[in-house]
Amino acid sequence: MENKRFIDGKTLVGLAIIAVFWFSGSWGGMSADAVKVAGTFLGTLFLWLTVDISWPSLLSLALLALIPAIGPDTVFTSSFGNSTFLFLLFTFIVTYTLSQTSMIKRIAVLFVTNRFAQRGPWSFTVSFFAVILLLGLFLSPTILFFLLLPILEEILQLLKLQKGEEFAGLLMVGLVAFTCLAAGMTPIAHVYPVIALGILKSLTQITVGNFAYMKFAVPAGLLIFVLVILAWKLLFKPDMSKFKRLTKNDFADVFAQRLTRREKWVIGIFIVVVLAWILPEPLKTLWPGIPVDLTKYGNAFPPLVGTVVLAVLNIEGRPLLNLKEALGQGVSWPTLLMSTGTLALGAALTNPKVGLLKVVQFGMGSLIKGQSLALIVVLFIVWAALESSFSSHIMTVQVVVSLAVPTALATGKLNVAALACVLGMVASTGIAAPSAMPATAAASGSGWINTAGLMKYGLVLLVVVILVMSVVAYPLAASFL
Repeated sequence: MENKRFIDGKTLVGLAIIAVFWFSGSWGGMSADAVKVAGTFLGTLFLWLTVDISWPSLLSLALLALIPAIGPDTVFTSSFGNSTFLFLLFTFIVTYTLSQTSMIKRIAVLFVTNRFAQRGPWSFTVSFFAVILLLGLFLSPTILFFLLLPILEEILQLLKLQKGEEFAGLLMVGLVAFTCLAAGMTPIAHVYPVIALGILKSLTQITVGNFAYMKFAVPAGLLIFVLVILAWKLLFKPDMSKFKRLTKNDFADVFAQRLTRREKWVIGIFIVVVLAWILPEPLKTLWPGIPVDLTKYGNAFPPLVGTVVLAVLNIEGRPLLNLKEALGQGVSWPTLLMSTGTLALGAALTNPKVGLLKVVQFGMGSLIKGQSLALIVVLFIVWAALESSFSSHIMTVQVVVSLAVPTALATGKLNVAALACVLGMVASTGIAAPSAMPATAAASGSGWINTAGLMKYGLVLLVVVILVMSVVAYPLAASFL
């Protein structure tokens, strides 16, 4: 009879790490509660990396609730009750509704059939990559990848490209790379910058708005976009001899019908939600006495209102939003559950009753004493770029930002907000291995690009990201944050 374990070995190791800290009392200048928080963080981190991201997050909430200095009310308020969690939830719902329209396909096809795209293979390639970047500013990278994948495969068939050909591999890797890059350029519908900003706020009480984040991230992202394409062109010189000009007639099914009334309403509401995210900050600066100041309502308010409006409005006999369907198919619950763990752990690390942040700051201060501030920034950027290239982006942003912020505070000179924001963007970009995110796994398994090709293009992206984020993005962000 087969002997099956009730709990697998990696889970046992993670639980053992937690148990060692929980039953060891106070040590190393830390109180017993601080040791428990540290053990919960390390054990949860191990489980996230090796087992799963969902249930370990819930386990961390349960453990933190048992610590006397914290308690359940504080844990639930800092996790499920946190505006970051609610922002992600309502944004997933609103963007899912948009993804059900034909607008995304229409925009994509227009970009690959315009006059510029018809000038030649590289013009076509740049145009295709540009639409990925544009749409990626407002949509989740995973959702966008799987929305555009059928369009790309139709393009590859029209070009009569075979799996394994260089041109096909370039287009596929660009789909992955630029959905990821765009995910770091705005906090709209993108979990990685949002988590970085949430950790920053929980550790320092510093709030960075959407517009302020985009002031450095969009220019840096555009520069990376241009440099990466140039580097790929010069270094790899893919064979594009099979290129042929595509027209709207090649995608007749996309334009067979006009946008429906329902689709127009969904698109209009989504545009209003996006404007409500972006415009309040510059409007408040330009018009200090503005009658309605949306900044005081936070980032979660616009998608909340958008969700309600979409669910209430009945067009053509049914609501614009089927909330039950959106919650089941449009919401990434593993990501949301992990966000609760990261938010609660961040709050626990900074809880003055626990006192762990002071210990971390003291330790990091001793470690970096005498080191160049510029070197510290570069090291964290390199760390985030490397880790996101080979492992989970969401894990990267949690670990690197959680350690970078106390380090920046310990120096007393580094711009904490700028460093956290830059790392949130860097953590979004890695694509060198299938393990980086679902899109990289799907791309490498599609046959259009193999693991070696993904690594080749991904490492070039990694180098460009490190250079731009170190030399341009951090100084730019530090100049106004």
